[in-house]
Amino acid sequence: MFATVVDRVVGEVRALSPAGAPRAALVDGVAALSRLRGALDAAEARFAAAIDSLGDSGLDAAGVLRSVTHCSGRQAAKRSTRGEYLANMPRLAESLSSGRIPGETVDALIRAAGEISPGAVDSDTKLLATCEARPADLASREIRDWIRSHQSVEDAEAQLESQRKARRASWFTNSAGMMVCNIEFDPVTGAAVVAGFDSETESLWRSDGGRDGKPNDVRTPTQRRCDAIARLLGVASPHQADSNLPDPAGGGGSTNVVVVADLSVITGADPNGRCEILDTGPVPPSVLSQLPSNTTWLGALFDGPGRPLWLGRARRLANDGQRLMAAVRDRGCVNCGAPRHRCQVHHRVEWSRGGSTDIDDLALLCQRCHTLLHEGHIRLHRRPDGSWVTVPVVGDQSGGSTARDGPITVEEAA
Repeated sequence: MFATVVDRVVGEVRALSPAGAPRAALVDGVAALSRLRGALDAAEARFAAAIDSLGDSGLDAAGVLRSVTHCSGRQAAKRSTRGEYLANMPRLAESLSSGRIPGETVDALIRAAGEISPGAVDSDTKLLATCEARPADLASREIRDWIRSHQSVEDAEAQLESQRKARRASWFTNSAGMMVCNIEFDPVTGAAVVAGFDSETESLWRSDGGRDGKPNDVRTPTQRRCDAIARLLGVASPHQADSNLPDPAGGGGSTNVVVVADLSVITGADPNGRCEILDTGPVPPSVLSQLPSNTTWLGALFDGPGRPLWLGRARRLANDGQRLMAAVRDRGCVNCGAPRHRCQVHHRVEWSRGGSTDIDDLALLCQRCHTLLHEGHIRLHRRPDGSWVTVPVVGDQSGGSTARDGPITVEEAA
């Protein structure tokens, strides 16, 4: 009986044809399909939970999902777990069923439920509303913060120790004959490794021309990152020009790891305050004394008489302090969540049109999202707390974009 209803819906969806439809109708169609996907995911979760509740001698939900849908064992286990948790999380189940939260975010919230408790996640209406309003990649950052805020210092320490024990590396040769390496670090070690990697990648970018040339004509960003890893490991880079460069500093140079911590955490007055490594996420306060001795500590004063971050028309490019503070506030691209090392500083009003180089008027955007903004595909809005949020620009009924030419006006949004 269930199959008859579903088959009818499948038939109607298969008959849909987007050919010749205007942009607005296509966007509405994608939104409707997203709602349908959420309803299907929620329904599958209910069926999985029902299978596991049978208590007979048949396959469990994971086994049924793997045999019927031909998904991997890992995916089957994840989808089975989703059913188990959603059976006890009615608010989250409703958000998924109505299409307000994608399955990717649901799985992240389920991981949070496993860390803390299903009831704590499902009863936190603010957390759910935040996740409904953000793409999955940005929502995952909010969820990590939520987990840390509900952990004791002892729990955070135990989690970090577990992550350190789970470190691993593997490599294999793929079908194209390329060597593929996978490495998993704990977040603290990984942050220091990535900082050194970023420094070497930037030095190669400058060698390839940097701001004064066309570095991507020399080699692509992905090739540059690959060559940076080889050089840091003491292996000759395949790029001939790199033979003329000095050896990288490796483990002996300065490691620029940006740690953001409340003063109360540093003094020990409130060990549960904010403590995080940018691009990594929340960490227990004990890591403040565990970072490598060559780490460069960068301080940020949030309240005081100086105002070095408001430069007006005195200079066009953001200074180091502004870049740091934008990273602390935005924590990566404000549209897609890309890490800060891949981001550019955007003026909310273009410099050429009278914009100011003030911290309130600067936002981090990765190159792709920066292009999307200037082409009018997204708009940038500022919340009352000073943080940024982007909204897509939907085309008009004729198929053209509603975005106008010229700079994007930033509106103060509630």
